[in-house]
Amino acid sequence: MIERIRGMADVWPAERTFREGLITQLQRGFAAHGYRPIDTPVVESTELFLRKSGEERAAQMYAFDYRNRQIALRPEFTASVVRAFVAEGQGRPLPQRYAYCGPVFRYEKPQSGRSRQFTEAGVELLGARGPAADAEVIHLALASLEGLGLTDCTLRLGHLGVVGALLASLSLDDRVRDWFLWSMEQLRARGDDGLHRNLRDLLSAQQGFGANGAAATAEAGVAAADFPDLDGLSLDGLTEGQARSTVLSLLRGAGVELGGSNRSPEEIVERLLVKLRRPRVDFDIAHALAFLRRLIGLHGEPTTVLADTRALLADYGLDDGPVRELEEVLTLLQAYGHHQRIILDLGLGRGLHYYTGVLFEVHTGEVGGREAVIQLCGGGRYDDLAQILGARAPIPACGFACGVERIAAALVARGALVAEPAADLFVCGAGQVGMADLIAVAERLRRAGWRAELDLRGRRLAANLSYAERAGIPVVVIFGETELAAGEIVWRDLATRVERRYPLDDLPQPNSSDTSAER
Repeated sequence: MIERIRGMADVWPAERTFREGLITQLQRGFAAHGYRPIDTPVVESTELFLRKSGEERAAQMYAFDYRNRQIALRPEFTASVVRAFVAEGQGRPLPQRYAYCGPVFRYEKPQSGRSRQFTEAGVELLGARGPAADAEVIHLALASLEGLGLTDCTLRLGHLGVVGALLASLSLDDRVRDWFLWSMEQLRARGDDGLHRNLRDLLSAQQGFGANGAAATAEAGVAAADFPDLDGLSLDGLTEGQARSTVLSLLRGAGVELGGSNRSPEEIVERLLVKLRRPRVDFDIAHALAFLRRLIGLHGEPTTVLADTRALLADYGLDDGPVRELEEVLTLLQAYGHHQRIILDLGLGRGLHYYTGVLFEVHTGEVGGREAVIQLCGGGRYDDLAQILGARAPIPACGFACGVERIAAALVARGALVAEPAADLFVCGAGQVGMADLIAVAERLRRAGWRAELDLRGRRLAANLSYAERAGIPVVVIFGETELAAGEIVWRDLATRVERRYPLDDLPQPNSSDTSAER
């Protein structure tokens, strides 16, 4: 027997039908807000998802080499939709609203509510900035869940602009800034120790050599004996070009020979600049970690958290623009009529490097007296992604995605899954009636709007009645020699055991008052 691949799932008819109903309702809600359907390839260039996805997402990709091309199964939709827009949609009027639904693949540890292939449904709003756009997307996420009956959800709302404002004021390169954005939730979960090791590894890989000043010159490609003392040199306030010129002039003024190394003068200066900046970088990292430790504690009721966040920004001399944006989003959500439990969480990061502003997640409420841990959907603002992927200019954007399987699980926990029969009617013969006559009856019933299953095994009537009962089909239509001669059918309701006769020219309609089967 060939076994199913670990982490993948077979979806049987009842559950598949249930999920398709959820997807139809979600898509209807997206369309009601002007979001038009779009689809993208399941297979994409690996680079598309490496640009700003973050280390954790990159490690989860199903990526492989095919004929010297690095390709991957899509782990999410956002990057693919933005790629498609950059390629063909930049001349269209803004904003553009897109909705999608389809399978995505992530190599995660299989557990309840998490498999390696799952279905994402969501929207992307391209070309609109500000709280009104953020509020529309959050509203659509909440309204979609409410429309499915999930009215007890919790909205977890954050804003990366708070930590982004601090990082922009520090002398840190993009990789270290991305690391801090990734580390916020990790810092809360794991504490400092593991993160410090991770950061040290990142800095070591980036800088490539160790000590400060003259001791590093041999590794930089300069003889230590010829090297001037740079330990007291400050680069504060200098542009990149000015810093390079200063170091190069100082080396040449001291008579340092830069041509006898296996590295170019530019490489030598670049490596020395990294070391000279290290004390400042160390200070900025400590500064950022102290800020993050306070930031991840800002979690709770909106009014209190907003006040505490404004105080934190004031302590660090930063603008309170993100707080004002969050206040406006909360006001607009009230205008939409949302009264869910809202938790402001300024330590929310979501693990993806492309988020730039407001971001959010929606979780289920309590089920059976315990706190459910199912995250149903999440998203946020990503104003830089389009230009990173090649757009002519920055395109403000925001969106969200929800997991269809997780929504289904939350509804099942609330008793929402009802096993629907595969058919309304089971059509079978009696006596010597031929298959052609049974097909004609079944087709008449289907044209009348019934879902009719046909007996293909030629069983005796008792066996067919038993099969229909076990299959959950509520009505058996019997067509024997007597019925053929009379031009009618026998309609047997298995629940009441009542039989009725109907002329072939006057068959009952679904949901009519004289039938107990429903379409």
